[in-house]
Amino acid sequence: MILSENEAKNLLTKVLSNSKADSATATLEGNNTYNIRFARNSISTNGFSDGLSVSITSNIGKKSGSVSTNKFDDASIKEAVKKSEDIARVSPDNKEFMPPLGAQSYVSATNFSQDTENLSGEKRSDKVAYVIEQSMNNSVTSAGYMEDGTAFYAVMNTNGLFAYNKSSMAQLSSTIRTNDGTGSGRFEKNYVDVNKINGSALADWAINRSKLSVNPQEIKPGRYTVILEHAAAADMLSLCLNFMGSRWADEGRSYFSKKGGGTIIGDTIADSKLNIYSDPNDPNAPASPFSDSGEPQQKIVWFENGTLKNLHRNRFWAEKTSQPSVPYPSNVIMQGGTKSVEELIAESDDAI
Repeated sequence: MILSENEAKNLLTKVLSNSKADSATATLEGNNTYNIRFARNSISTNGFSDGLSVSITSNIGKKSGSVSTNKFDDASIKEAVKKSEDIARVSPDNKEFMPPLGAQSYVSATNFSQDTENLSGEKRSDKVAYVIEQSMNNSVTSAGYMEDGTAFYAVMNTNGLFAYNKSSMAQLSSTIRTNDGTGSGRFEKNYVDVNKINGSALADWAINRSKLSVNPQEIKPGRYTVILEHAAAADMLSLCLNFMGSRWADEGRSYFSKKGGGTIIGDTIADSKLNIYSDPNDPNAPASPFSDSGEPQQKIVWFENGTLKNLHRNRFWAEKTSQPSVPYPSNVIMQGGTKSVEELIAESDDAI
């Protein structure tokens, strides 16, 4: 279920009006999601799901308690708030407790597409049909999944903060195999705007990969240059970002720690062509302009020309170390060279 900004604000105001804690935060999220599954060149299932839930965190001193519910009548809301307060009272003090933020300012959100929200069942199946038809025409077998929908997330606290974001997403992925089972190709694309998903082009690309990989040959163990496809590189980048926490580095528990203390921020540790940044308004990967707790997201550079520039840092660690808070980003974008995968393969003598 999708609520408008005013509807979300009114509901969260109602939730927090029941609070008797020192401070409290309520988050509200909902979604409408559609999906199609296909296998052996045939659609197998389609589905729809929607949801709406609210979570309340109550703070009493440095103690906190949280409760979630999908019941929105007055009695259920009041009970959920009371339970969160009861849990807080019997919880131990959180030595790293930070009070909720006050009112914040955010950049305008660009991570919503009306065309994605309005996508019809016929147009959804057309995206999948492109993949199936191309696979049948090339005597290969496809299996995959498409999901699209709209979601919203809103957060409000008793210190005056309110933030709302409505977003959309469309994702199509497929694995295509040759009928002898020795060749395989795969693609995965995720966009805010469903119009950017070109099922036919993606299918052609994966079919070509499946045919090129027929009859794989054994290679000897050794050191090889590895060329990653786009989806694999994106997965690796996401894992890397997970471990780019400032605290781990400051405490000597991270690759980004410096021997003898401190971090390697400012050191060049990658190729000079590598640039990684986050930007909620990036046109290729727009994202939420705020974190789950309502902290503003802004453009931040992680790597510049191979040099480490920043690590993410929560509010507690920022205050403890007298450094600026850097919330975990809502997206990550990597820039590098301009050569295609095919060009990289062509110029590599011995690579995987």
